[in-house]
Amino acid sequence: SDLTEKILDILDEQGVKATFFVVGKDSEQGRKNLKKIVERGHEIGIHTYSHNYRKIYASVNSFLEDFYEDYQWVYETCGVKPTVYRCPGGSINAYNQLIYKEIIAEMERILAKPKDAKEK
Repeated sequence: SDLTEKILDILDEQGVKATFFVVGKDSEQGRKNLKKIVERGHEIGIHTYSHNYRKIYASVNSFLEDFYEDYQWVYETCGVKPTVYRCPGGSINAYNQLIYKEIIAEMERILAKPKDAKEK
């Protein structure tokens, strides 16, 4: 948003790191904000590209397509591969009641970090 720079300045002043869950805003300013967030040592999380609930929650594949679009935008803009996400409207909402379990299971599968072979 237009407040990103101000928020980043406050976080810097306070010595606090944050996770920014981003909505795809493929504009020059949106890309600049993404790069600033990463350059200042903050984490990027995926929220949604379109923020259109009816479209996103039409099916599990629709959710994944929207997620991937936002993911690609972040990766292409600043080279970061986000590992966290936040469902638009919450993980259980009026739009996804019939498919939320499948969405959560698929997201856990996609974002699962490989375990270190030395861990017991």
